[in-house]
Amino acid sequence: DTQGPEALLTCSAHRSAREARATRRSRSVELATMAPGAKWLGLLAVVAAATVRGTSAVAESTHVALPAGSTWANLAWGFDDGGRDSTDGVDVVLVDIDIDQDELDALKGNAIIMCYISAGTIEPYRDDYKSNKAAWDALALGRMSNWDEAWLDIRQRDAVIALMIGRLQQAKAKGCQAVEPDNIDCFDNRDCWGRMDGVSRGRDVFQAQLDYNAALVAETHKLGMAMVVKNAAGVVEAQHEIFDGAVTENCVQYDECDIYNEYFTSRGKAHFATEYDGRAANCGKAYPGMQMKYCESRPGNYLCRDSVDEWQGCGPTTPKPTPSPT
Repeated sequence: DTQGPEALLTCSAHRSAREARATRRSRSVELATMAPGAKWLGLLAVVAAATVRGTSAVAESTHVALPAGSTWANLAWGFDDGGRDSTDGVDVVLVDIDIDQDELDALKGNAIIMCYISAGTIEPYRDDYKSNKAAWDALALGRMSNWDEAWLDIRQRDAVIALMIGRLQQAKAKGCQAVEPDNIDCFDNRDCWGRMDGVSRGRDVFQAQLDYNAALVAETHKLGMAMVVKNAAGVVEAQHEIFDGAVTENCVQYDECDIYNEYFTSRGKAHFATEYDGRAANCGKAYPGMQMKYCESRPGNYLCRDSVDEWQGCGPTTPKPTPSPT
């Protein structure tokens, strides 16, 4: 019953959240001393050396820092037509990799540009897929539930990374300074791992996911760009050191926020969060250093209602961390 990418419908709306994503258990976290929340976002010399359960990935480069508490605008996803948000005075602007060059150029110099890509699926409307269908289709597992995309077989790491390098090079050429890689949680989605021969549970491909993520981050850093973890709470404990921040959807709903606080904001890295239930009350659940946005979604759908003008920010309820006493 596996459907190939050719059967997928072209869709401009990006995947927003995965209903199949398992809810992590609640963690009781003792907050570490918050790192200084200085608003500088200059270049940071980084040597990222990560050893993840036997898999080593080393990258040396210079890329932007994404400090905890950095403000952001989401122009990449959340609505049928991409994202809607105010960019006034923000530190980071998230855009889709296929944004018109003129639009991206107009944003440069005022904020860090972070670009959305899917790092785990085929999106059949992308030009790089259309120009090289055979290579992409050879790695397809089948259609993703509820979205017009097809999961990629990350067990074939080198082949998938080869395709992603082209996508990362495109991001670099356009002027992206950071990358948001979606769909790096095959192990947590039955419609991905369930299509793999010989695999009976998501944990069977967890190491393959870690290996793939490590390679993806290393290639991104080689090109001088930062990379955040997108959702995929299950990899955070093992891989927080190699990622430069986090972007999440519905961490309040799924009771996942604590792990991002423990491993990112409390260690000085940004956490950009969104919630789709439209309740401003969620802002009270945000912790220092976390920058949360929310909208009211359609019933049973992780896209904001058409009547919503733009993402709503929590503002002063998510202050930058207080610098440690010296």
